[in-house]
Amino acid sequence: MTECKVIPVPIYNNILIEQFFDEIHPKRCPAILRGLDIGSCLGKWTAEYLSKHVGNKPVKIHVSETGRMNFLTKNFQYKTLPFDQVIKRSSENEHQDFFLTNKEVYYLRALGTDSRGREVANLDSHYPELCQDFHVPKFLEPSTIFSSVLRVASEGVQLWTHYDVMDNLLVQVTGKKRAVLYSPEDLPYLYLEGDKSRVIDIDSPDLELFPDFVHVTSHECIMEPGDILFIPALWFHNMTSLEFSVAVNVFWRNLNPEVYDKKDPYGNKDPLPASKALELVESALKHLSILPEEYQRFYKRRMVDMEGVAGKFPVQTKTETIDINGNSTEIVFSKFSDKLFVILTQYGKVGNVVEVRRDVAQKDDSSSAVYSVRVLLGRDDEEIHVAARFLVDFIPAQQSVLFALSLKDYQPKTLRQIGKFLKLHPSLTAFA
Repeated sequence: MTECKVIPVPIYNNILIEQFFDEIHPKRCPAILRGLDIGSCLGKWTAEYLSKHVGNKPVKIHVSETGRMNFLTKNFQYKTLPFDQVIKRSSENEHQDFFLTNKEVYYLRALGTDSRGREVANLDSHYPELCQDFHVPKFLEPSTIFSSVLRVASEGVQLWTHYDVMDNLLVQVTGKKRAVLYSPEDLPYLYLEGDKSRVIDIDSPDLELFPDFVHVTSHECIMEPGDILFIPALWFHNMTSLEFSVAVNVFWRNLNPEVYDKKDPYGNKDPLPASKALELVESALKHLSILPEEYQRFYKRRMVDMEGVAGKFPVQTKTETIDINGNSTEIVFSKFSDKLFVILTQYGKVGNVVEVRRDVAQKDDSSSAVYSVRVLLGRDDEEIHVAARFLVDFIPAQQSVLFALSLKDYQPKTLRQIGKFLKLHPSLTAFA
């Protein structure tokens, strides 16, 4: 067992609808909501009931010899079974029919009907036999709900530690579940690979491999049937089914819908501004890799030490998608300290990054402003310089503006259209 600090997840009983968004949600910490109406599913969704009402529709599942599933090493197999067989096998401890061993475990994360997994999970659409039994918590605005995911697991199934980018409610319907959560502030100690932690055994981790894991603070609770766990976006969580378990996960868009990837049926891709920022970092590291190690270490420290990077994340981000001469153009605005970061892309990926600085002596007189352009990433040619100088004139006074430009053409017609949009929407570049 690790010696990390453990904090019980607070329990709120019989809260009023407005209490969630007035008191609980703003704290951005997990919470158990107990005593709310989740429908007749509570006490009704037994293995027998589920098998009878849903029947033998085929579903894709995870099958593993061990309960502690590891997404990074894929210690499980994907299989397809009739739903009633999944319920039967998940609710028993030893199997007559099996894929790997007679004590294998099963995990169903319900998908849509699309065989390629490109459809957003929706309990109403995909499990009409069950949707009347389940009530979405009344304090959620239906228009903000992204997905409602049915989850079924054998006793002992433990899912890898990961984070989601949307706020969500985990509604435990049948069986008990142990939930362990870690704050986003514990990210340095979780040894991430993508959005998942490499620490699989969170109770007895290998401290030679993961020595900093002892610094995490564990927020824990045991979920009873009927409990609703609020999991704020970016909180890492690890779930263990203590019994045959049935739950419904409801995800909702807590940010502007425009920042989410519209091609993401699972709702777990990083928000577009964050994804582009990570691409920039990855590209920068590739550029550094051609230098000797001594230089790499030095310039990595410079990157971390840059104003607006070390502990000064964007105070606000705004995103717009517009049509420029027949090309879908995404514009992202982020504010770093005294810098404005503007991403303009028609390819979905960041290409050239330049910094435009207004001459200090001229900054109070925009009509005679002089700008210097410095290429930070990508190609260094006159076309990029001209585009950056042109576009910066449509942005209210900023001593320094960072542009990430990835356009299909840099013709005057294209730049004028972008400039016109910026001029007509000055609020997009204005941050408090």
